[in-house]
Amino acid sequence: MVGTLQRVLRVDCPGSVANNMSSVERVTKIRNNGARAKMVFIKNYLFNLCPENDIFSGYVTEKLMQSCVAGCIPIYWGTTELEPGIINPKRVIMCSSRTDIGPTARAKILKLMTDETALEQFFDQPVFLPTARARILEIRSRFNGMMKRIATKNH
Repeated sequence: MVGTLQRVLRVDCPGSVANNMSSVERVTKIRNNGARAKMVFIKNYLFNLCPENDIFSGYVTEKLMQSCVAGCIPIYWGTTELEPGIINPKRVIMCSSRTDIGPTARAKILKLMTDETALEQFFDQPVFLPTARARILEIRSRFNGMMKRIATKNH
């Protein structure tokens, strides 16, 4: 995926995959707080590559949200079910596979890099869908109920 993305733009990779620069901690000078160091690092970029470690229904890690919170455009490989009812899929560039960003993603990236109006329109879209709050509360309620059942069984 990094290789095909590098044909479109410069890709800085401080991690173990395609490493071409110092670690995030070294670049940001933030030690012992990897999550904060990553947020400080990625906020300087327009795009952030967000590949999941695996792909299956319901599996979305922090990578997608970190990208959005830092103000980046996520280039995402993972489930096509981006937190249903929570994340706006129009605010994410989806990759076609783990090894290739794909022609659709490549075209969208090039458009956003060369067309300021398109970039502004992209950022004008909300990250969260109107149903996000209700969906998050529903998930939290189900989680709390499950934790109560587990606690009850263990005592």
